[in-house]
Amino acid sequence: MSGNLVTQDMLKDLNYDKSKISTQIEKNELTDKVTTVMVVFEHSDINAAVYHLSKSIEKPQSFECGAIATVLVEECIKDSFTKKLQMILKCHHMPDNNDNNFKKSIEILKRLNANTINFNNNNGRPIAIVVNGFSHEHLGGNYVNGIITLHAFRTSKECAALIKKESLEFACATIWHENHSYAYELIGAAKCKLFYVNCFCVNLMPLKSKLSTSESYVTMDERYHYETFPCDGVQKSVIFPIGSIFAN
Repeated sequence: MSGNLVTQDMLKDLNYDKSKISTQIEKNELTDKVTTVMVVFEHSDINAAVYHLSKSIEKPQSFECGAIATVLVEECIKDSFTKKLQMILKCHHMPDNNDNNFKKSIEILKRLNANTINFNNNNGRPIAIVVNGFSHEHLGGNYVNGIITLHAFRTSKECAALIKKESLEFACATIWHENHSYAYELIGAAKCKLFYVNCFCVNLMPLKSKLSTSESYVTMDERYHYETFPCDGVQKSVIFPIGSIFAN
């Protein structure tokens, strides 16, 4: 596995200057829809993935490129992943979720007797719910602020099938695996236009001038590799940190 994994202590002091990024992303044509799917494999920086999910749960619209609405986790790390998420959110102050659709979803989940993980604020009120084994279709088919569906998978093929079963059309995906070949397998199968590999909420301006074309393009800045290319009639864009591991 790669070195320099993000630790829990490092995450406590990790901050994002989202103001500049958000302004740029709001104007980006990749963001015509508002939701993101997260995929986490066993061999990945789980702490970093959990951190990004926790930030999306705190403020579902804080990432202008799309709140994380569905999470797919490799089966062997599902328990560890959810425990880490619960641990990090215990330390966060979270405001009330007054979305009427969220309140309706709570009642639907009760009727379904769904297995859920509830995240409450300091007043004991639920602000977000992770739902095991159900899709957004069971909750009305639309994205509801604060509802995250969670699925376990064993293979990349099964993972791609689960993404397609969701009723939401995801604007982007954030994929966590240290071997890029696994990520690119999903990139080819999923219908998203934008893919973050081992990162999330990254400045998209280096690709902005190329998004309306149907050509392949690669560029880099000091921290990230950017590329865009046509695939099955869709212009797909991929971003990953420079120095992350390629498959041999």
